[in-house]
Amino acid sequence: MGIKTKISLAMLGLIFLTASAIVTFSYRKSNEELTEAVETGNLNLAHAVAAKIQTISEREFSMLEGITRTSIFRDPEVDLREKWELGNSSIKEISRYIGLGCYDAQGVGYSTTGKYHDMHDREYIAIAMQGKNALMDPDWSKTNGHLCVYYGIPFFDPNGRQLGELTAVVEASDLCKTMTTLTV
Repeated sequence: MGIKTKISLAMLGLIFLTASAIVTFSYRKSNEELTEAVETGNLNLAHAVAAKIQTISEREFSMLEGITRTSIFRDPEVDLREKWELGNSSIKEISRYIGLGCYDAQGVGYSTTGKYHDMHDREYIAIAMQGKNALMDPDWSKTNGHLCVYYGIPFFDPNGRQLGELTAVVEASDLCKTMTTLTV
């Protein structure tokens, strides 16, 4: 090999190494930036979804709390069945509600179907029995076969003693449609 060929091969090798270094650097940098952009976009989407879910949940809890602040719910002398009937009459015109349940402090009472049951082992009722608001992930209802979200809140007498729990079974298709519009 002559000197001209050696110089040409050396230049070709140098060009190849330089191009390889540029491509590798560019690939890594663009990969990092793309990953960061996707993560930021996903995080922003997650925040938007969480905010929408929180807004929907707050609306449902406010409605339930409004019912439980009535004098009938706060009166320990009023029969549980009457409380259940009042609650269900409040939501009968709202199509997203499958029904309301009203239970005593031990989790026994009237389910959304109006049957008297011991429901203390349902997770959302057990949480409400502890004096906390409960929200369960959407799940298929064993009673009606619909995709539903379950809410539960405690209710109290004027002295702050917990009298029972009011629960709502809410059709979840609207929630799912809302989430779909945010993620598409």
